[in-house]
Amino acid sequence: NIKIGVFTSPHLVNIRERIRLQQNPISECAFNYHFWKIYDQLQLQPSDFGQPHCPKFFEYLTLISLQFFIEQQVDCAIIEVGIGGKTDSTNIIHPLGCAISLIGHDHLDVIGPTLVDIAIEKSGIFKSGSHAFSVIQPPNCIDQIQKAANEVNIPLEIISNEILLDSSGKPLKLGISGNHQYINARLALALSRLYLKKINIENILAPTDLNITEIEKLALESTTWAARSQTIKYKNFDNLYLRIDGAHTVESLTATLNWFASVSFENQNQNHNH
Repeated sequence: NIKIGVFTSPHLVNIRERIRLQQNPISECAFNYHFWKIYDQLQLQPSDFGQPHCPKFFEYLTLISLQFFIEQQVDCAIIEVGIGGKTDSTNIIHPLGCAISLIGHDHLDVIGPTLVDIAIEKSGIFKSGSHAFSVIQPPNCIDQIQKAANEVNIPLEIISNEILLDSSGKPLKLGISGNHQYINARLALALSRLYLKKINIENILAPTDLNITEIEKLALESTTWAARSQTIKYKNFDNLYLRIDGAHTVESLTATLNWFASVSFENQNQNHNH
């Protein structure tokens, strides 16, 4: 009974995938309505240059998503930063929780050039009264993230990189596969638990508790994201698979290659056993 809005990027096929309500992309009708509503409002705003202010592509989508979520009266909104954080258009909200995934050599021309510079930008989303989480980062980066948390007097919890295990002690089979996804799953769990505790749901584990409940296990096993560590089996062919993922940094390319190698090796073993 929780109404959830999600704003992410990029999209795979249709721009409306970026804005979701209860997992479903915003309808074409709703997208057009909010697009033109914002456009008309902007025409009424004064400008120093004699022309109405026109937000950039991502800024406009941020406005559409937030206006849509407000209209729909969502209980919880999951907002993904576009680039960095401190100067990103999404940094106008006051979140319950903030999370920083693994920092890599991404958008160096905008928020770099060093990893520490990127850490400064990413930790710029921390707000007083929020709760901050981060995965394990390079030493200089985590120092900067901790400093940013201290400056607004909020707790910072570091997410364990231990592999999630099922009740038998075996690695949990995540719906989005790849060893690098385990720490992402723990980060998602921490934020989910923080929110569920906030709304007084019973029997919720502490955000960074290493254990997982049965319902969390089922959720992680059933989670999918199109074109993210995805395997598609061709019909009418026993051993032909399409592996799909995307990457554009050294770190993400390494993770993608490791995932591809591991699932291919696993598939070869299964075929050999059969």
